[in-house]
Amino acid sequence: MKRFTPRSIWNPVRLKGSSLAVVAVMAFGAAHAQDVGGTLSGTVHDAQGAVVPNARIVIRNVDTGVVTDVNGNGLGVFTVPSLHGGNYEVRVQHEGFKETLQRGVVLQIGSSVNLDLKLDLGGISETVEVSAEPPSMDLDNGAINTVVERKQIDELPLNGRNTLALVLLTPGVRSLVPNNQSGFADRGSALSNISINGSPSGMNGNLLDGANNLQVYTGELAINPTVDAVQEFVVLSGTLSAEYGFTSGGVVNMSTRSGTDQIHGTAYGFVRNDAFDARNYFVRPPTAKPVLRYQQFGGALGGPIRHDRMFYFGNYEQFNYNQPVVQIGTVPTAAEKQGDFSNLVTATCAASGSCTVTPITIYNPATTQAIGGGKYTRQPYQGNKILTAEDPVAKAIQAYYPDENYQNTVNPADVISHTNNRLTVASNKRWMRQATGRWDDKLTNKQSIFARYSYYNFFNDNGGTSILTDPLVTLRYDNTLSQSAIIAHTYTISSHLINEFRLAVNRTYFQFATPSYNGGWPQKLGLPSIVPLQTFPQISGNGEPSFQTTAGVRAVTNPQVIDIVTLLHGKHSMRFGVDWQLDRGNNFQTFNPASQYNFSSGLTSNPTPPVGSGPTGNGFASYYLGDVTSASASVNGYEAERNYIISFFAQDDWKVS
Repeated sequence: MKRFTPRSIWNPVRLKGSSLAVVAVMAFGAAHAQDVGGTLSGTVHDAQGAVVPNARIVIRNVDTGVVTDVNGNGLGVFTVPSLHGGNYEVRVQHEGFKETLQRGVVLQIGSSVNLDLKLDLGGISETVEVSAEPPSMDLDNGAINTVVERKQIDELPLNGRNTLALVLLTPGVRSLVPNNQSGFADRGSALSNISINGSPSGMNGNLLDGANNLQVYTGELAINPTVDAVQEFVVLSGTLSAEYGFTSGGVVNMSTRSGTDQIHGTAYGFVRNDAFDARNYFVRPPTAKPVLRYQQFGGALGGPIRHDRMFYFGNYEQFNYNQPVVQIGTVPTAAEKQGDFSNLVTATCAASGSCTVTPITIYNPATTQAIGGGKYTRQPYQGNKILTAEDPVAKAIQAYYPDENYQNTVNPADVISHTNNRLTVASNKRWMRQATGRWDDKLTNKQSIFARYSYYNFFNDNGGTSILTDPLVTLRYDNTLSQSAIIAHTYTISSHLINEFRLAVNRTYFQFATPSYNGGWPQKLGLPSIVPLQTFPQISGNGEPSFQTTAGVRAVTNPQVIDIVTLLHGKHSMRFGVDWQLDRGNNFQTFNPASQYNFSSGLTSNPTPPVGSGPTGNGFASYYLGDVTSASASVNGYEAERNYIISFFAQDDWKVS
């Protein structure tokens, strides 16, 4: 199945002074081109306020020592885009003037800092140091920016060390997933399912190092970077720059860490254990205390390969998680498993302790007789016992329903009616492995390049969701493997022209299957050969928990090519470029490939019960007889999607004095 939905969008964007922005988009989905870092710009004046043309501006990253050397134009204006977030100092030099050194310039991802630099008459060997920091307000950007800095990421408490949980602390952002704890339980679907300023989640963007970080086919994150791999991120909303394509929501733009001029490293480990926890209220001795095991560990290392020129950074993290889950539910009694329903009753108990008990009568469907007027009646089983032999397939499947082992003495009605008679201490096992590596290189004074590769593997057995105990029918093994890579090159062709090129790709492979998959279980249970053999059959309507029977595979590939040109002409700062993406996804899955067998209490009820005779019929009794009201098998579902996105954008920021 292919979708072809061309669109054309023209979107004006309001910026500082007078500006004109035109966006032309031909797309099959949403496009997002974007700034990979921050933009530093400014104007050079003399002491009387006249512009100083063609001044030399030397921008130095204090942490890495990387220097960017540019010249202002004839109107004293300069712009340097896509600088990595961090602390900078700016030197301004011109013949006949003292050198000016501006310290304390803080540049954040997605921000635009505009400096007003002044030169005093004197010798170039003299230096005037400006210690006052420039205003932190971003006057060149019409968007609402909320930056979460490295210090916040490093020091704020995070459940499961999940960086993107901090997105929910920014203004206007809320999760669309009920009870979302943003911890280590999510492979990326809940983390991306957010609303920014009331928008639908499907209209948001998520970027990593200036490239798309969403599986457009599913809307899930491709990579969820760890705490030690993220430098900072910004949540953008409101009036966005033309580079961000079109969106009615917002954009989460993340930047990974790079190495610095000094070697820095961290190693960490966190542990939780049932030894530190109180016993679950419902799990009383002599039942053993449920086992909880959670270890999360990793490390990061970054430093120089060539001082002031080339740097490396790497991070690895892993967690192993085994969580106990206490489930209480209802299973057939030992007598009911033998066809004896003599104790089948409903009970209602008052606060005083008195209880009203009402028997439930089951009827033999083989005795159905017409009584006229389109009505029918049946004869009850003597003693409420089914004396005929149990259906052999039902008997084989019955082995997967556990025995009763619990009495809820707090509620006498449960004891009388044998409901909530099973307590299962199950476990949910998950693990995650993630690695990120980054290389930065200042090739020349005019060219720089960086490359980053990320690997993410997440496993979840989906245990702990049922009172059933056999892994064959309770578990589903989910294995997610995501890989992401980007290489970006920035070339300052002249003081008036800068080109940025990025090549990125995301690849996600998600495989999920129950342990019974391809085990031939329908035939092992006695079902005929015509029944598909992929998984254990699904049983419904008999009052018992359902089985886990789904299986499938999903693959998503998202390559992306971006090229952005910045052109300075007088007081105009123009940015224009192209963003090309291929969003390709395939999904193959089945829910009940071995058929679903439905049972109804109506099969063992009296179609026309006498007035005041009480409730009749029971789903498990119908199942015991093997009477199936209907059977259905899901058709193997296959869906493929290929969307081409081509986005052209242009924007002129005209600075008015």
